Order: sequence, then C-alpha cells, then structure tokens
Amino acid sequence: MKIKLNPYISIGLFLNLSLTACVNQTLPPTAIPTNTLIRDDIPVKELTKIEAFTGKKGEIQRIPSILKLKGNQILYFWSGGVEGYDGDLDGAKLYKRILQYNSKGQIIDTGKKELFFSSPDLKGVAKQPMLGRTKDGRIILMFNVRQPSLEKNGYRIYKIMLAFSSDEGKTFTKPIEIPNNPIAKTQSLGTTGTILTLPSGRLVCPVYYIDYLSAIGMVYSDNSGITWKYGQIFKPTYTVPFEPSITLDEHNHIIISSRTSNQAYRELSISTDGGETIQDLNLNKELITPPVAASILYDADNKFFLHSSPTGNARDHYKIQLSFNDTKNWGKSYSPFPPSFYIGYSQIIKLDKNSYAVAVEGLMNKYFLNSSENVGIFIFNKKELFDHISQ
Repeated sequence: MKIKLNPYISIGLFLNLSLTACVNQTLPPTAIPTNTLIRDDIPVKELTKIEAFTGKKGEIQRIPSILKLKGNQILYFWSGGVEGYDGDLDGAKLYKRILQYNSKGQIIDTGKKELFFSSPDLKGVAKQPMLGRTKDGRIILMFNVRQPSLEKNGYRIYKIMLAFSSDEGKTFTKPIEIPNNPIAKTQSLGTTGTILTLPSGRLVCPVYYIDYLSAIGMVYSDNSGITWKYGQIFKPTYTVPFEPSITLDEHNHIIISSRTSNQAYRELSISTDGGETIQDLNLNKELITPPVAASILYDADNKFFLHSSPTGNARDHYKIQLSFNDTKNWGKSYSPFPPSFYIGYSQIIKLDKNSYAVAVEGLMNKYFLNSSENVGIFIFNKKELFDHISQ
C-alpha cells in the first residue's frame, strides 16, 4: 500500500514524561564581566582542557558545543561517559559549564560543572548538544536522548529535546520533546553544535536520518521554537551524507558540510529557502576527512569560510581549512597542533570580529575511539591564523 507523505511535517511540542531532567537550579546573581575583545595586535593561540577523562573505563568526555555569551563568557555543553559503558552509544550524561576568558584568549575560570540531563536508564544517553539564540535573544538548546528500555526492533531511538534560557545559560526551562520525523525509523541531530537564526527569526537545526533513509535534512521553527517543521530529506546519488554542520553565507543561504559513509571527502550542499529543501553543491575533494563530524563557519566580517576537522585517518593532522571563493576551493589551511595530536568532533564559532573559538574533543597523542577522550576549547585570532596559513 502506498502512502503519500507531505514533505513538510508540522509538529507541536509535548512534555516527555518518560525521561528525567536534571536541570540546574538558579544560581546567585554574579556580575557579567565587561566585554573585552581578544587582542588582534599579537598572535593568540590558547588550548585549554575543560574536562578530562577520569581514568575509569567508560568515563570519557565527548562531543562539546559552545555559544558566546554576554561579556567574556562562553556556554559549554558536553557529554560525559558512565563507568562501565562506552560513553558514546551507551552510558552518557549531558553536562554544562560557563567559561570566562581574557583578552589573550586564556580561560581564566572554567565555572562550576553541572549535570544538566540524564536518561533514566543507566545505559541511556544524553548527548549531541546544539546551541543558538532566538530572535529575542534567549538561548535555545537542543540535544538527543536515548532510553534503551523503550526501544524495539533493534533500532536505537534518539529523541530530540528542547530547552530555553533567559539568563545567559545559568538556568533553563524543563526540556520538552520535539517529535521525530514520522517518515524516519530513527534520526539524530547534527553533531557540531550550531542552531542558526535567519534574518526572519527562523530557527534551523540540522538532522540526519539513519538506516533505510540514509539522508540529511533540517528541522525549523518560525515562531521562536513553539512549533517545528521538517524540511525535505536530501540524499545525493553518489554518497550517503550524515552528521551535517551548517552556517549562513553572505546571501543568508544555509551551507551544509556533511560526513560521508563511503567517501574520504566532505559533501557540501546548500539550502536557499531556509532549510525547506536542499540542493547538491559538490563532493569536495579538497576537504579530506576521516570518518568524523566536522564544523563549517562563514566569517561575515572577513568574508571567508572556515572548516574545522582532522584530515588523517587516525583523527590526526587537524586543520582549519579556508575558502575565499564561496566554498569552491579549500587549498589554504592552518595547522595549530602537531600532526599526531588527536582532535575528533569540533565546533567553530566567532567570539568577536577577529577571533574564534573551537570546542574540541580528543586532546591525546594517539587515537583510540571511546577510550580516554577529553574535551577542551581552542581560542585563536585572525593574526595567528594568517601568520601561519599554508598552501
């Protein structure tokens, strides 16, 4: 029997009573520091470990996400593994900190570590945080939750949870669930942290569909997150894209960089209608990447793209590659770390006109997946970038 499906699926929000939220309580008010720009007259290059592997099997730290706050502060979310599990597909909880940095890009306060959300199953997962702002300035957080005790037919089901903060990340509303796309057996959020806000106020978050669909898409809201719609799915004929990262170009088009399952390169695509449909750009052979999520950013102040990813098969040879011609070529790059240094998933954002921050995982000299990962933050400026750019 054939079922005709509407490609744009409107969904409301409802409370997910089967999950438990560990949402931080209101903290005593503290003064937000004056916004001091990172110096641009000297090279700035600072890598700081934010949360370390505990040494116990499974208690790894992975998939961080960041958002610039008012003043010299950064909101930092990540998933921390549970002892005895792999800390990725099984056994992970969502944590947060609020970091403070100075004009040299140094983290001068890592803030208090707070458990934000935990699945009721010890084997359950809360991970893949995505951060952005609504048009009225509130922080929006979306993340995935898995509760294995409710799963059937062998499919891992990741639910999308949504929360808001009106006080710069100190407290959040109780997370509620955004229903998954009904045409998908299982889906997941993109894994590199960014929710876009279009000039119209539309919120856009990337998703990817696992199993038989093997495609990417967008979920978007035109009323500041009250209701959401899914755009059409996109799957090129020559590859299987997943774990998409998104940015807005100078025309306010969404540029998408996706991991591929059968190629050593990134799949680039574009949405010119705010995430409702997606069109192919190219399988870019200058963006060489191992099986790992990456992050793309358009710097509207300086008119170029940045792409953050390891380029070696062992999640080594980390590079920030640059494009000065609308993502066509990526021949110039910046390599801030030794070639053998393990950097896995990452998210790159702007801090001010000439400085950047990258949330990173791994931070080890040898790569063993889900073994002893740490999470951290790398802050650098445009002078450092262009002083050490290579062809």
